[in-house]
Amino acid sequence: MTEEPEIGLRFYGSAEGASFRPTQCWIQRTAEANSDEWTLHLSQPDGDAMLVDDLKQWVLFDNDEYRHLESDDGTFVRVHCDAVLERYLRTVRALAPNDSDPPLWCLMPSLSTPKQRRRYRDVISRALPRARILQEPEMVLEYFRLVRRELFLTKSHSSIFLVVDAGASTCNLTFVISRKDKKIVNSITGISRKSALSAKQGTASKYAGRWVDEEIARLAGFTQQLRDLPMSVRQSALRNIELAKIEVASNGTPINVRHPSLGAFQLTTSLLEEVSRRLWDRILPVYRDIEDALATDTDDDTVRHLLQSGQASKAISGIILAGGTSRLPGFEREMMMRVFNDASAQTRVHRVHGDYRTVAAQGALAHVLHQHYKPRRLQTKELPENQDTQLASHELQAAPLSDIFISWSTGADNSQQIMVLDRDDEGARQSGTWPIKGLPTFLAQSTIRARLLPDDSYSKQGLKPQSVVVKRAPGRMSLAWNSVLQEARVESDEVDGVNKVVLRLAQLEQLEQPKRPRVPERMHLEGLWTDGAPDIVVDFGMSKTVIIQALPGRFTAPVSEREPAPEVVSAALSASLLRDDYKVADDRRESIDASGMISDIGTDSAVATFDQSRSISNTRPRPERTSTTNREHDFAKLGEFLEKVMQPTMEQQPLIAADLTMLMLALAVRPFVLLAGPPGSGKSTLARKAANLLGLRNNESFFEVTVQPHWRTKSAIPVSVRSIWEHSSSATGDLTTDSLHMFLFDEFNLARPENYLMPFFRILDKQKGRIGPFIACGTLNIDDSSRPPSPKIIDRCLLVEIDAPRERMSFDGQWLQDNEESSTFRPINLPQHNGRGSEHHIVTKVITLIRNTVKENQLRQDLLPSHRDEQDLYSLVGAYREGRIPTGLLSEDDLVDRAIAGRLLVKVGGAAAQVEPLVQALQNFFQSNRMPRCQRRMSLATSQMTLGFVSPWH
Repeated sequence: MTEEPEIGLRFYGSAEGASFRPTQCWIQRTAEANSDEWTLHLSQPDGDAMLVDDLKQWVLFDNDEYRHLESDDGTFVRVHCDAVLERYLRTVRALAPNDSDPPLWCLMPSLSTPKQRRRYRDVISRALPRARILQEPEMVLEYFRLVRRELFLTKSHSSIFLVVDAGASTCNLTFVISRKDKKIVNSITGISRKSALSAKQGTASKYAGRWVDEEIARLAGFTQQLRDLPMSVRQSALRNIELAKIEVASNGTPINVRHPSLGAFQLTTSLLEEVSRRLWDRILPVYRDIEDALATDTDDDTVRHLLQSGQASKAISGIILAGGTSRLPGFEREMMMRVFNDASAQTRVHRVHGDYRTVAAQGALAHVLHQHYKPRRLQTKELPENQDTQLASHELQAAPLSDIFISWSTGADNSQQIMVLDRDDEGARQSGTWPIKGLPTFLAQSTIRARLLPDDSYSKQGLKPQSVVVKRAPGRMSLAWNSVLQEARVESDEVDGVNKVVLRLAQLEQLEQPKRPRVPERMHLEGLWTDGAPDIVVDFGMSKTVIIQALPGRFTAPVSEREPAPEVVSAALSASLLRDDYKVADDRRESIDASGMISDIGTDSAVATFDQSRSISNTRPRPERTSTTNREHDFAKLGEFLEKVMQPTMEQQPLIAADLTMLMLALAVRPFVLLAGPPGSGKSTLARKAANLLGLRNNESFFEVTVQPHWRTKSAIPVSVRSIWEHSSSATGDLTTDSLHMFLFDEFNLARPENYLMPFFRILDKQKGRIGPFIACGTLNIDDSSRPPSPKIIDRCLLVEIDAPRERMSFDGQWLQDNEESSTFRPINLPQHNGRGSEHHIVTKVITLIRNTVKENQLRQDLLPSHRDEQDLYSLVGAYREGRIPTGLLSEDDLVDRAIAGRLLVKVGGAAAQVEPLVQALQNFFQSNRMPRCQRRMSLATSQMTLGFVSPWH
């Protein structure tokens, strides 16, 4: 019997029993006085030294080029941030073998901006010149595909995976997409490319574990005390909260937390669930941004439709969930609810067990073993010997393996070169052709010697200059890049012979591969085994650094997901718990009663009771909750209130009462409402009446803005209005005001709102699904001389159509019943409905009809109902029912008629041939349903068909 080999993984520089080392170092000044010379140590040296434990934060998220570190004797040493990180990386790399200069791979984390990615790459390149970079989120998927073997990529359709890494410092959201692009084929074999992975990421930088700790303190009522503490004491208090958070999240048992500078409070699972809800309030906009970007960029029409129509659960194949913050009670449920609008969505969640960086590094190692060696060194031993034992191969759609330069010389001149492809450029992940910028003007009939070159991490051997002849000046050239073959070539209509200027990066890589050692005797083991390779993978994270290499032996999930040894964790936790400034009453874990008050917390320290009625009940409700808060109780009285103040109007001018009721419901659902109708129909007056009902004062909390045709930027908006927006946000982007303000943009479409109003729309986006502190109305004239708003603007607003001109309403308040409530009423915090309990059979039928007609007739995708469309329609129905609106004000059938006409039918437009099947289907549907507004719109569209063009605005 063959002896079982040892584990096929080796970690370097790690603490005993762990798979990583802390990302930290000590800086020590040299002996010379007043010197800025320093040395770096991975462990604390003898003598005075300064601890640095936020290296990555320095480089990626700080703008300061230098830091001044204070030593114990009060003196400072000035250090260059990049230089510290470079020296740290070189020192860490030296922990692993370097006998034969083995291939080195570094992982690129989820960085949201090209500037950050470029700076990270530059630091890596200077510190470790021969290192190649892989994308960290993609490598996590490779771990689940190659090691755990839970993910399978198909060649027939796209697979989309969402990677959520919620750690202590950041919450990174990344889409990783596999797809088959039939437009790109192998130029040698003619075979379509295999499934490829590419990443699109965004970073919710501040909303992670440390934000959670501060939010717990805020909910416990310690906001001011925490703000007033010295930094060191503040960090100590937050550390105590963090440890208690981990314990409660692990075992679910309430725990009493005491700190001499704050007092005491009880931390419970229910409190952590509330924090998870608030956390996702802040993460969701970042998710929506990358979801919108994916929907825009994808070539897959099905994926685009699913994402745009709010059916992400059908588009996303799986979720990878990682990081300690993701283990908070309620985090996963809130994620499913926010991403899929359904906490019970069936999309599979794959949770990373162990450390995210360790898993990513092992996925990268598995990827290298499987993709870069032939025969592959990562294999399965579960198949019979007469079958192929290699895992299915899927090439990664990766950035170029190197930057690419073009070098040229003319005559006896020295050669010059410029970069023509940056491997950090997002566009470099796709095949394409781009003009080469920066070349000089070459003379006609001149001869040039040119070649394409990789960066310094590759050998230039064999890359000889090619002679080319300029047919005509200026000798412009383009670069053709094939991301699958990793091949670049020069093309030109003005230069002959450039077809010889080619660079094949994949071949250069193969030239540098070390010789493959002898394959050990075949062994039947569970899972995977590795044939050892010299490659080393380094993953440099905020708090942990992983250095790993493959050895001959087992490479299985139970082995690779090992946590630090229990005694290591226990020792670290005990050291923190026994500090004088932290006490956990393990022997007295009281439960929290219905009022949210701690019944017994002790008298030996200042006690700060946690009153849920003050800190949680007044927060915004969950989307799925109904009628549970005081604000929602107020909302249930909306119908009674409107009926009382509009009693005379109901009798004398029922259309006005219905219009105003519709406007109030619309403002409770979406913060920007468009009032559309012919000139003189009373749109502006209706908005003023709504402001009056909300108790807003002219030029104090209600502002009218008359739009001018020449407006191009936000600077055209009056300073008195613009200043309110600009002072509404903190440096972190959060809204700093709770006071309600309403804005009326009169003749909204005289200028393009995309030009002058986008800053305001971005502020509305910060309201994170709640109504207030800002709401707005825009009046929109529907006539032959007015410019229709773009689909992008229509999608962001809720349109309420006003009928033909009627008797003008004087703004004297006489048509409203005098009632003191009208001066104190506030807008309703209506939850964003997801359709459950708020569905209406007509709305559902119309949405289904549009989808089926567009699909069957292969019509334009922008005719489909968007996620916002569906959300607003169902929310309006829910608002009507929860508000108990009297039929005398507005019937539910009238509400649905108005809502469908203003949210769905307003999109039906374009060339007659493009929309005819949809117009006919909707016309037939509304003929059998009593919905006069919808019937009127479709009758108009049908009559316009003879003109060859359908417009919802004329």
